[in-house]
Amino acid sequence: MKNTIWKLFCVLSLIAFLGINLKAQTVTFKADPVCSNRDESLQFNGIDIPAETTFFEAYTAGITNIKNYVWEFDITDAAAKQTVNAPDFTVSHVYNGPGTYTARVTVNYTVTENGAQVNKSESAIKDVIVYAAPKVVFNFDSTNIYIGCATGKPIKLSLTPQEADINYLWSTGNVGQEIFIDAKDLGGANIERQFGAIVYNDHLCWTKSQLATVKFYNGPSVTARANTDILNWDNAAERIQLEAFSDLDIGGGVTYKWSPATGLNADNIANPSWRPADFITEPHTASVVGTIRVNGGEECRGNTATVTLRTIRKGGDYNTPINSNNVIVPGSARNAFWVIQEANWYKNGELFIYDRWGKEVYHKGDISTGSNEVWDGRTESGKELPSDAYYYVIIVKADGKEVKHTGSISVLHMK
Repeated sequence: MKNTIWKLFCVLSLIAFLGINLKAQTVTFKADPVCSNRDESLQFNGIDIPAETTFFEAYTAGITNIKNYVWEFDITDAAAKQTVNAPDFTVSHVYNGPGTYTARVTVNYTVTENGAQVNKSESAIKDVIVYAAPKVVFNFDSTNIYIGCATGKPIKLSLTPQEADINYLWSTGNVGQEIFIDAKDLGGANIERQFGAIVYNDHLCWTKSQLATVKFYNGPSVTARANTDILNWDNAAERIQLEAFSDLDIGGGVTYKWSPATGLNADNIANPSWRPADFITEPHTASVVGTIRVNGGEECRGNTATVTLRTIRKGGDYNTPINSNNVIVPGSARNAFWVIQEANWYKNGELFIYDRWGKEVYHKGDISTGSNEVWDGRTESGKELPSDAYYYVIIVKADGKEVKHTGSISVLHMK
């Protein structure tokens, strides 16, 4: 027995003298399951989903004097390799797609044997699972602006999952497969905002959408104008040119509708022309409204603009004030008559002339017939009236109303 103990003591002393390490040299490493797109972060509309990098982390036992760690993330891919020098022992890697990859870490170190430094290595190997991102179809993209009416229907954004057991998170905080956005969500009309979504599975792998731009309009603000508001009826070729314009031009642009259509060459264009079929004496109001067609075919209606038009004959009509001389000199070469310019404007204009005491001294049933020389200072029977001031009233009845023109005339005899 003593012999045996003595021999064991001698062997242990020799091992110690030679620097031989009898501890077991072991290597392990940790590699959490990862997602194929886990390296990317998400940020939209105030929601920040940071990147979550999965680390490979090596552990050793019984090994000292470590030189480096050689990581092979996929032993079938020679390029998927990284070496880190001690004391670093962690790395990260992004896999190209989902699947199961065999990874290996090799620890290179030195030991002392027989007084000399000897290179050694130990390895560990394990499978790393890379989960797939969930499959989904987003029914919107970033190439279009989704436009709606501020007072109309909300805009719908939706997604269609292609597999079961997945979850949804929108930038609005909603968790369903679709969201509805109206002008209140944007803070009013004429404001743009972007919306998006992510879809994730039980492994917290996710797929993100592009950001959709949404905007609402109140409708076009329309202004109407005309090149002139008076049409000379006696010029058969004359038409009034109208024009409507607005502050919006989206997609197909603004469409216009004029009313009433009577007298217009077209009622659905921005710049129609107008001439009524018959002479009119009352002012005519042309109205136009503009609309834009937004996503989904909804029409967004704007304000109504108007322009007032009228027709005249040779520059005037029965409403035009009387333009005449106010002195008659019977028998003179120039002022022998009371002359009304364009007397034909006052169709069916009935003339009454009174003396200073209000007695009627002359009457004519229609001053628009015959010449512009309406009165010669005599009574209807031809009696010459004395020099004095006289007063006239012309009454025109037309278009259901009565228009009166009044004034004074002086008769002056030079004899």
